[in-house]
Amino acid sequence: MSANANRENFQATFEDNDNTPSIYTENIVFQITDSTISSDNKTAKVIVKLTVNGNPVDIEMNLEKDVLGKWTMTDYLATANSPTIPGTQVTTDTMGSNARIVIRLEGPADLYLTSPDSKHAGVDPSTKKDVNEINEAFFGHTVPEFISLHGLVGTWNLQIVGNGIGKYTLTTELLDVENHETQAIDGDIKEGLIISYNMSYPTQKGKPVELIPLAK
Repeated sequence: MSANANRENFQATFEDNDNTPSIYTENIVFQITDSTISSDNKTAKVIVKLTVNGNPVDIEMNLEKDVLGKWTMTDYLATANSPTIPGTQVTTDTMGSNARIVIRLEGPADLYLTSPDSKHAGVDPSTKKDVNEINEAFFGHTVPEFISLHGLVGTWNLQIVGNGIGKYTLTTELLDVENHETQAIDGDIKEGLIISYNMSYPTQKGKPVELIPLAK
């Protein structure tokens, strides 16, 4: 499963049925940006960027492998800048409840996200084990590591936890009806060092996710 995924197999996930109209008959361009496959190789979560007739659509898909070994889509979440695209819902919520955020980290470090109600996603600094306690989030222990988050209400805590010595790059991508903004932060890290940010939805339109560094 890669950015070069077979077009026919991908098309099959968008075939018409009685409940969902196909968008594949439109003029589309797609790119698979992240994917995580389960240890038994039977399920997968894939993040796909679509452009449908010039309109950007960001889709997170859940896939299952059928008895013939073919991947089929079982569920998806989509955010779009156009309410005319089938299968998407667009609102004008400016508080972040309908925003989609993708956090990526490259370098000798791990992500650790804490929600306002103290649930976690990422690599626990104490146990060094992966955790996925947040219903609205998905942590991918890939290269680069990523956390996909649906909804950014309140103040979250994001930690960069060093597991080696070197440079890291933290990037965030925000997508909702009013914004599609990215940012990148570079820094130095060493094993055991924890760099913390308070993370929240931007207070101004056209701004990226707000990251406020906390004292070390």
